Amino acid sequence: MSAELPDHFKGSAEDRAFTVETPADKVEVIYLAERQDFERAVKCLGYKCKEIQIPPSMGAVTISGITNWSRIRKHKEEYLKSGKTDWQAEFRRFASVSG
Repeated sequence: MSAELPDHFKGSAEDRAFTVETPADKVEVIYLAERQDFERAVKCLGYKCKEIQIPPSMGAVTISGITNWSRIRKHKEEYLKSGKTDWQAEFRRFASVSG
């Protein structure tokens, strides 16, 4: 017998993820139409799933320090295709400048 996992997000057809070009660089944006989903995402991504109160006035949040593994995989693939082989050193360099 398998246990059913709870569905923690309501979800909406309006939810989307997109990239915005800013003067500082590209910014990944996640839009969640349901307030409950927004609050849960903020708690999970910004506060390590701690049960904190999200003020009703909070309509957006910037969270840094999230690793973009798809960007790293893409860079690794391009790096190795170029014939270079010291991925460990390149990863340290790339992570230090990529934010």
